[in-house]
Amino acid sequence: MASKGVYIGQRRSYAGGLCTIRYQGPLPSLKGEWLGVEWDDPTRAASFVRPSRKPDPERTLLEAVKFKYAPTTVPNANNNVADETIEISGKVVEEVGFERIQKQLSVLTDLKIVLIDELVVSGVARRGASRDEIRQAQFELAQTCPNIVELDIGWNVIETWQDVADICQSLKKLKISKASGLRLRNFKAKVSEGEENPFQNVEELHLNECLLTPEQTAQILSPGGTCGFSSLKTLTLSSNELHFFGNVGKKEELRCASVTTLVLENNKFTDLSSLPILVSLFPNTTSLSLQGNLVSEIGLDGLRYADPPRFDKLETLNLAGNKIGSYAFIDSLPGLFPNLTSLRISRNPLYAWTQGDGGQGDEVKRQVASAAADSTSYYLTLARIPGLKSLNYTSITSRDREEGEIYYLSVAEREIKTLLLEAAVAGSTENMNIEQRAAQARRSHPLYASLCAQYEREDIIARFLDESAKQAQQDQNDTKKKKTTTRTSELDGYAPGTLGSRLVDAYFYMPSCSSTASAASEEASRSEQHRKLQRFLPPTVSVYRLKSHIAKLFNLPPLQFRLVYESHEYDPVEPISRTTRRDGKSGQNDWDAWGDWDVDDIENDDHDHDQDHGHEDEDLDADVDGMVGHGHEALQKEEGSEPMYITRDGQRFKKRETEILDGMRGWGDFLDLTTSDGSRRREVRVRVEPY
Repeated sequence: MASKGVYIGQRRSYAGGLCTIRYQGPLPSLKGEWLGVEWDDPTRAASFVRPSRKPDPERTLLEAVKFKYAPTTVPNANNNVADETIEISGKVVEEVGFERIQKQLSVLTDLKIVLIDELVVSGVARRGASRDEIRQAQFELAQTCPNIVELDIGWNVIETWQDVADICQSLKKLKISKASGLRLRNFKAKVSEGEENPFQNVEELHLNECLLTPEQTAQILSPGGTCGFSSLKTLTLSSNELHFFGNVGKKEELRCASVTTLVLENNKFTDLSSLPILVSLFPNTTSLSLQGNLVSEIGLDGLRYADPPRFDKLETLNLAGNKIGSYAFIDSLPGLFPNLTSLRISRNPLYAWTQGDGGQGDEVKRQVASAAADSTSYYLTLARIPGLKSLNYTSITSRDREEGEIYYLSVAEREIKTLLLEAAVAGSTENMNIEQRAAQARRSHPLYASLCAQYEREDIIARFLDESAKQAQQDQNDTKKKKTTTRTSELDGYAPGTLGSRLVDAYFYMPSCSSTASAASEEASRSEQHRKLQRFLPPTVSVYRLKSHIAKLFNLPPLQFRLVYESHEYDPVEPISRTTRRDGKSGQNDWDAWGDWDVDDIENDDHDHDQDHGHEDEDLDADVDGMVGHGHEALQKEEGSEPMYITRDGQRFKKRETEILDGMRGWGDFLDLTTSDGSRRREVRVRVEPY
């Protein structure tokens, strides 16, 4: 302990007011020595006192126990205060004499709960006592009060954590230690050789209003470099200077694995960014109280984690009296605390309601508004946390949950519709497109999809995305159609008999895959922009001149490719009949009934027919080579082209194709430009096939 006399940092008490000496010396324009003191009471300003002013007398722990529980003079001991029978409202009441209470409390050896707060206790021995004097005081305390289980030494003049350790060294049965209100100047404690850890049996530790920082807290919990509270279950650190634990929790030896309840009320936390460090310090915490802080956000987004943090063991969370103002905070809780069953979150701006102006009838309106706000917030909160069983100390019934989730769905749908409507109206001019708005809606209401499935309600986000996709496809098709119509209208604008009126809208393309000679395989791998060409051309251009133009634009060798005109007309190929024999045999007549086959368009024809023998009749309608469709449906060879084969009324039809032969003839001689109604067709489609 410190030596006797006045020194900076000394703890004193004047007229019951605790203070700390912060200055000793003269003052300007004043004579003599002065002591500058800082009062523990935050409402009291610092002041100066004369050194001659006597402080309140200090006591050792044992003196304080005897002063409170076994005074030397018992009041009214000689006044013959006996039990008297009195009547109150006709009933007999027995009054117990005070001497009986004093006699019972005088048996110090039976004391289990000792509360000696605010009794100017300085330690187990006097200030400045030697280690031998301290050991003697510890022995007397152990002999006098051997059964103390709970000890409160708060709001005294104890100066160091070593003083607290010396007090607890004598109390082998101590389970609850309360040291709130102390202003310590040293936070380390050493255990002498041969002595046991003074805190090894402590299960509850209260250090409220001690103005502790995270580093000082770590020093108290690890007096020997490791956790000195092996049995600690409840740790209370309310009303201190705690705001962020920094790197305190990175040391493995500081962990207190036994702690399950952590109380950090009325500190200065503004978010939950300290949770990972707190969990590393107290890995088995199941109950956390942050009531009365300044928490307004989660605060974990800015921290670098490979995976989102989860605190699986936490079951009870108290966030009442903070600055939470958005339901987005509550939406994050199930992901952070998957096993959360009890939550207290009242007295936050999220649940604030507007008060009246104090006029007539405002009190009734205030009560109605308050009840409605409480009910609304209760339902909207419990619906966002699926596993919650208690909210603001109120048990959640199955009916409460069902009503809350249904009400939450209705509120969520209104908010989602507003958000998606803004996206639909803004369109592509906004920074966020429709998909991003939908993702934002999912993030704003993460449980919306699962609750829709649970209560068989339509997911308006999914419906909105489907409708948007269909609308986008329709717009794309309309754009293509508009382009085609525009090009056709441009040709129709020419006067009859002019050269422009005879132009055709020619579309040339080279298939991405070709079955031609290997010499042209390299040409087939060209980029897509070199495979398509659309031009207005007169049909009187010679084939040679056309091929020269195509070879130049498609980067092909001259006259090393052929042009195949794909007509809009279809020619009959075969009747769809049941001519295949069930015995697996087929005759020449059966084969003739199928007509002529184009082996360039249908590969492995013989192989497919061999496999078709012996099948049921419906197999005859199957597509032999993957190009024949059923009914009016067929596989498209090229985007925007018509099917190669169709079947109608039992008859199979094949698209008419005409090779444009080399020569000086006009290439229009190979085209079908006149429709069945006598009108002129403008669109021409030609396939380019390299040799």
